[in-house]
This record gives sequence, structure tokens and C-alpha cells, in this order.
Amino acid sequence: MNEIGKDKLLNKLEEKNILTGNDINLLKKLLVDSDEEKKILISQILAKDNTTRSENILLGLINDKSELVRANACDSLYNNISNNVVEELLVKANNDTSLVKYYAILSLGDIVEINTENKQKVIGNLRNLRKNNKDISVNISISKVLYQLGNKAELNILLNYLDDSNYQNRCATLNCISEIISSNNFKKIIPILKEKIKAEDSLAVKESLENIIKIYN
Repeated sequence: MNEIGKDKLLNKLEEKNILTGNDINLLKKLLVDSDEEKKILISQILAKDNTTRSENILLGLINDKSELVRANACDSLYNNISNNVVEELLVKANNDTSLVKYYAILSLGDIVEINTENKQKVIGNLRNLRKNNKDISVNISISKVLYQLGNKAELNILLNYLDDSNYQNRCATLNCISEIISSNNFKKIIPILKEKIKAEDSLAVKESLENIIKIYN
């Protein structure tokens, strides 16, 4: 199949809400000799399916040579709750680039929120990771997940990252806040966001702030 044919097939599979066994087999075949862009799209498509068929493909992609492919594969595993996925994501959370760690940690939070068997193990691992970690984006994801898993004190730590000098870290913080804000905590969060937007000079951060505020305003 030529590249145009591959693109058409991927676009068709991207539009589907539910993947069949044949769809998964096609995606597996399309991975052969695929470039980085196609591997990322395949990872995103596989996120729709939480069966072992997709899980096995994604677990292969989290070890791809491309950082972006590994990060997207980690992100797409958020819905695969097997113990094997937890173990592999813990490896990525501790031994990869900051970007890959960030997405591996976020997926771990989603997984053990549903499959609580490994909850304490993940919490302990993330706390130990934070002790020696100096990367802000990784610490942002750790605070988000620890809050998500029941440690309410982490909300203040997460909100403090809105003062980070790097706008990308502020964006990452707002991405995490958008996932944990609810009727239980918005009265605390929204006033802080309204204050932050007054002094914010990054258009990307302002847009993220506005998107959250308008939902709960």
C-alpha cells in the first residue's frame, strides 16, 4: 500500500468510534515502516480500544526511538487498566525523558483510579520519584495524580505551579487543573485563576485560563 492509501485508511479508522479486531490488525500492519507522524496517529486511534490487542501494540510503541511516539503511546494507555500496563508505565515514569514521564504519570493516575489494586504502589513510587526529581513538568503531573488519588493537600502545590516562570509549565498546570476541577473544588480554584489572568502575559496561558473560568464562572 502506498502512502496515500495508508493516509486514507488511517483517516477512516480515526473517524470510527469503536475498533474491530480487523481494524486493530490493519493498524498493526500499518505500523510497519511508518514514520513518526503515522505512529503518533496510530497511537491516538488505539486509545479508543482498551483490549489486550491494542494494549500490546501500545506497549511496543512506548519503547519507540521517537520521544513523541513514546509520549503519545503512554498517553493512549490511560484506559488500559491491566497490571502489566501499570508496571510498564512505572518504568517510563522513572526512566525516560521529561515529556514521556509526564504522560506516563498522568495515565497511571487514570488507571489506578479505576483499578485500585496498584493504587498504593503508584502513590509510593510517585512520592519517591518527586524526592529526587528537579523537572517541574514531571512534578506537576505527580501533584495532579496524587490529588486525583485522594491527597487533597496536593491542590495547593499544583496551583503554585501557576507562578512558574516557564509558560509551558503554566500551560501544563492548567491542563492538569482542567482535569481535576469539579463542583467540589471550583470555588477555591476559580478565584485564583481570575487573579492569575490579570498579570498573565502568555497568550497560550491566557486562553487556557479563560477556557476553565468560563465553564465555572
